[in-house]
Formats: sequence, structure tokens, C-alpha cells
Amino acid sequence: MHGIMEDDQVVLVKTPAWHKLGIVVNEPPTINEAIQMANLGWEVETQPLFLGDGRQAYDGNAVVRKDTNKILGVVGPKFTPLQNTDAFSVYNPLVENKLVNIETCGSLFNGRKVWILGKVNGGTTHTADIVQGDTVELYVLLSNTHDGTAAVRFGFTPVRVVCNNTLKMSINNAASKLIRVIHSTNVKSNVENLRDVMNMAAGEFIASAEVYRSLAKKQINAADLAKYIRIVFDIADDKTKSKALTEVTAAFENKENTLPGMKGSGWAAYNAVTDYINHTQGRNEENRLNSLWFGINSQRNQLALDTAVDMWLKAA
Repeated sequence: MHGIMEDDQVVLVKTPAWHKLGIVVNEPPTINEAIQMANLGWEVETQPLFLGDGRQAYDGNAVVRKDTNKILGVVGPKFTPLQNTDAFSVYNPLVENKLVNIETCGSLFNGRKVWILGKVNGGTTHTADIVQGDTVELYVLLSNTHDGTAAVRFGFTPVRVVCNNTLKMSINNAASKLIRVIHSTNVKSNVENLRDVMNMAAGEFIASAEVYRSLAKKQINAADLAKYIRIVFDIADDKTKSKALTEVTAAFENKENTLPGMKGSGWAAYNAVTDYINHTQGRNEENRLNSLWFGINSQRNQLALDTAVDMWLKAA
């Protein structure tokens, strides 16, 4: 498993939303099966930090993975660990009632970050053809960090099936954003309440699909594309050499982005960016996934969609 650290494991079902990481199984697992196969059954605890002379370092604590005794992060005194089994339990009613099929779950950086991603079932309200042969499906992602760098996140993300690209919703409301739950003493009950957000997803997904279709109808030229890439990746106008500029321009012409009905369009431009940040940018798959779901490329993915809308739909 190239790019995965020694204590990490990833489970993928058939054709996953994020590939090249982990083992593949043929059928969607239950929550307990996914936790077991992805080696996520371990727990964490907080322990005080001490100096070499025995004095307590400060009022914070170390988050320690109990099975390996590795320190995953240093956190404040109010941080309450949320165990993997408790965090993922929000998926139980979704999976048991066949609302969601788990497609991937796993950890990054020896367990510092964990996630579970499932495909939302529901027919036409959660699957959309943008152009013929180009389908986008709705997924629900739950992620957590044990290093104190982010709160629990639960939310919806579209995935473009033809190239397994994680996309963004077009409407910035509660359903499209990953809903953050602060690590505190009531964090477990907060996570359990997040299932109510499922009711908000269908309408927003349909609206997002209409935006994608509108972008597919908007033809752009080379100057439009170059300006778009420079905005998204903050490339100065006088900078002629840039990996992002070169790679995204090339991706604009690849086979997934030249399907009939989308070639040369704003939709192709947006997907050229998502191709790059999903599959090319970064040192390896682990760092790429970390950036896309937890780091700067999550913000860049949203910026890419917002910029496409501003340039080619709002300006029209």
C-alpha cells in the first residue's frame, strides 16, 4: 500500500471514490466489519506531558494511541478523545437502513486522521448525469482527527464517477459544508445528532447538478482557462512556468474532460482542477488525500467551483 504508514490500513469496495490506497472487498461492509478490516478498533487516551526533571510541561496533554503507545498529537486540557467506534457509530442507522453503502474507510499518518466514506442510496435524488456518460453521485463523509488539528466533520461530497474525483457542492449552506463538532465532553451525543442533516442533502445535490450542467454548456477559450487556473492556484500573471498551470491545462484535454457535451467547457475546466488535486498534486497518495479532505486542497476545490461559477455563469 504505497503511501500508507505502518499502522494505517484502508478498506475499499469495488471501484472506490479514492483509489490506490488499501485493500479491496467485493461487498459493502457493516460498520463493525469496516472498523475491523481497516484496523481502526484501537482507542486513544490523553496523558500529561512532563519535562526531563519531572515537572509537568504545561496544562495540555498528549493524545496517545493505546495499542502502539505512539503520541498522535498535543492538545489542550479541554480536549476529550472521541474513539473511532463512537465516531463511526453515526453511520449505523444509515447503513442498517440501506441509506448509505460504505465504500472506503481508513486512517492516515499512523492514525492521526481517520475517515469513513459512503455512497448515498436514493436513485435520482442522489445520482445525476451532467452530460451523457458523465455521472456524479452523492457521498457522505465522516472524518476525525486524533492530533487536535480539526474537529469531527460530517457532510456531503459529490463524486464524479468517470474519474473518481471528489467534487464540491455549489451552495454554501449547512448541507454542503462539513459540519464541525468540537471535541468536548458532549461530542459523542453531538455526532449522533448529525444524522438529521441527511434530510438536507437531496435538494442541494439536485441544485448542484444543475450548476454543473450549466457549466458544461458554457464554452471557454484558452485565455479563459489560463486566467481561471491562475486564480485558483494563485499564480502571478508574469509567472510563465508553473506545474499547476501545465498539468491542469493538459488535464483539460484528457479523455474524461473531452466527453461529448463537455469538451472545451467550464465544467471541463473545473474537472481539470479536480483531476490535478485528486490524482497528481502531492508527494504520494496519503499526502494527496490528506490535503484534499483535511487540508488546503479542500479549500481549493471549493474555490475552483466558486471561481468557475463567478467567471462563466454569474458573468453571463
